[in-house]
Amino acid sequence: MSTQPEESSSTPSSNSSFNTASAPRSQPSNNNNRNSSRRNYLFVHRLIVAILLLFVTVSVVNFIAWRTLNPIPPIFQVNSFHISSTTPFNSSTLNHTYYYRVVFAITNPNKKLKLFLDRFEVFVFHGKTKVSSQRMTLMPPDLSVYYPEKNSPRDFPVRGRMLMISNFLPNNKNEVINFDVKMSFRIRFLAWNWLPKRESMRVHCSHLSVKLLSAKGKGDLIGGREQCSVL
Repeated sequence: MSTQPEESSSTPSSNSSFNTASAPRSQPSNNNNRNSSRRNYLFVHRLIVAILLLFVTVSVVNFIAWRTLNPIPPIFQVNSFHISSTTPFNSSTLNHTYYYRVVFAITNPNKKLKLFLDRFEVFVFHGKTKVSSQRMTLMPPDLSVYYPEKNSPRDFPVRGRMLMISNFLPNNKNEVINFDVKMSFRIRFLAWNWLPKRESMRVHCSHLSVKLLSAKGKGDLIGGREQCSVL
């Protein structure tokens, strides 16, 4: 009868020794998880820092490069301004259709920069009144117009419809009327074939004197080529 208590007392001791032996095995796995999380955190942190440094470096290089290049806007001139009608200006016909055709001469003054122009909008004014319709035709069409470095003037024709008002029509055969032409566009400067810079610009060509011939239903620019201001 004295042997039974001894057997029962030996069982808890064996269980406790098993528990104490197995407990330390979970500590290495916890340490591995902590180390893995720390490595992931350091990797993400270094990646973010590298991206920020790259962005700052590119921005600084871009700023210094364009400050050094100092891009100059293109030079605009009006070579010709022509107005035509399907009927004479002094005709009593109600269905008058008037058209304008402006030929710009565009020059790239930059020695090391290429120019690409697109998204054109052209409007014709008489005083403060707009006398051109919204729709116009570019020749060439509304695509990017390329100008190489330091090139000679290139013609850029624009054609559209005019909304003529009765008080603009000539009373005499050779009446001169002044028009203003305003154009907006987007320009892209390109350096070394890989570094671009985009800007939006406006051009104002003022006091374009056009002699209207009432009998022939047409008018042409007088006084030769006119310089435009780039805003």
